[in-house]
This record gives sequence, structure tokens and C-alpha cells, in this order.
Amino acid sequence: PGHALVGTCVVVVAGLLLSLAGLRWRSLKDRKQGQLSRKKAVSSQNTAATRRSSKHPPYHRDMQEGQYLRLIPPGELQLIESLLDQIATARGWPATGSKLYVISVWQQLEEVACSPEAGSWVPDFALVDMQPERLTLLAAALDRLFLGGALQGWLLEAGKVPVRFQPIGSSDGPDDWIAHFEPNLNAVALRAGRWTRERMVVGPDCPADYEGMVCTSRLQVLAHTLAHEMVHALVYHRLPAIDKSSPAYLPDERHGPIFRLLSHRLFGHTTERFRRSRQ
Repeated sequence: PGHALVGTCVVVVAGLLLSLAGLRWRSLKDRKQGQLSRKKAVSSQNTAATRRSSKHPPYHRDMQEGQYLRLIPPGELQLIESLLDQIATARGWPATGSKLYVISVWQQLEEVACSPEAGSWVPDFALVDMQPERLTLLAAALDRLFLGGALQGWLLEAGKVPVRFQPIGSSDGPDDWIAHFEPNLNAVALRAGRWTRERMVVGPDCPADYEGMVCTSRLQVLAHTLAHEMVHALVYHRLPAIDKSSPAYLPDERHGPIFRLLSHRLFGHTTERFRRSRQ
């Protein structure tokens, strides 16, 4: 009987071990299947994301508005359109106004620029005329006519410091930038060496194309340049999350689709180029 009991126990133990081994094998099998399922799910998600991104080509400067609009996320586009609606209401004319109307506002700006309230500018101003006070007055006129006070006026009402405008004496380098908005200083810096009469040669007989707008005076180029930099300042102050991380704003040194859209709707700029007949 003792031997029979031992044999029975051995059989029972062996059965238990086989059962445990079977459970472990099934557990490993289920785990591997789960890992494969997760890998397949991730792969499917990546494939779907790739397919979505492949619907639209990457941004480049030659894109038309209908093309780069598709690259702006819907949530960000909604914020931008809301801001544009506010500006259109404040300035009294729509963001989708005809080019002829936009040109007429630029002509109005040039007339205002010659008045004391906007800095008493002349078409062929000298470098010495680019004083911070006069630049600030010209920018304020731009803010009123084109932005409805959405930048300088809004900052003042919010108890914040308005954007400053000043020439800087940086030396010439391999690049050709003539102005730059510096967020840390809340200032638009104009590179003095690029604004001399010898370097910035623009006139009726020597026009320039500033982002799709024809300029026949140095004053017109200056006004369009300030407008360009004010778009950057507007995004920085009014759309800070977009300024910080939006893939639709950051490309091309913050000249991506969002910049293009705002620049076009607010100031009529249609390209991202500045061409002069003489350097």
C-alpha cells in the first residue's frame, strides 16, 4: 500500500507540473500575441499618419494660399480666423478685401506718414531720420489702419509695454536681412547698414517688389518692412502658443503657412520675397 501511495503522489505531482508548464506556455504565447497585436496597431497608426501627411506636400515658399491653408491645423486656423474677424471689425474693412482696396489703404498710410502724427516722413528719407520715436509713430499708424489697434493698442490697454522700433548698427554679413523682431526685447530692430541711400536704392525709376507689393520709394519699403515684423509681434503677443510650437508657423524661420496667411489677410503681402533692381 505504501508503494502504491507514493506512486499516486508522483503521478499527481507530475500532472501538476505539466499543468503549470502548460499554463506558462499559454501565458508566454498570449504575451507574444499581445506584443504582436500592439506592434501591428502602432504600425497601422504610423501608416495612417503617413498617409494623412502624404496628402499634402511639405511647406515651401512658392505655395499659393489654397495650398498652405491645408497645412494649418483646424484648431489653430480657428484661432487665427477669430483674431482676423476682430481686426476686420476694428479697422472697418474685411480681411479678404480686394487687392485694389488694400493698395488704397497703403496709399492712405503713405499720406498719413508725412504728417506729424506719424513722424513727418519724406519718401526718400535719410538714415538719420530713422529715430525710434519716428519709427514708433509710423508703426502706430500701421497699427490703426491695418490692425485696428490689435497690436500696439491692445498692448497698451492690457497694461503691457508696446513693441519698440529702433535701428541697430550691426555690421554686414552673409545674410541680407533688413529688420528683425526680437521677442526677448519686444523690439523690432532695423539694420542700419542696409538702410542707407546707397544700399537701399528705391524710387520711381527704380522700383522694388516687397512681397508682392510694388514700392517706388524708400518710405514705402520701410512701411512694408515694419508691417512684416509686426505680424511676427502679433503672433508672439496674441497667439503665444502658436508662436512657441506650431509646426505651421515655425518653418522657414517663422515664415510658415500661418505667417503667410496673416501677412496676406492683414497687409496684402502675397509672397515672401523682396527684390530691388539695384543693391
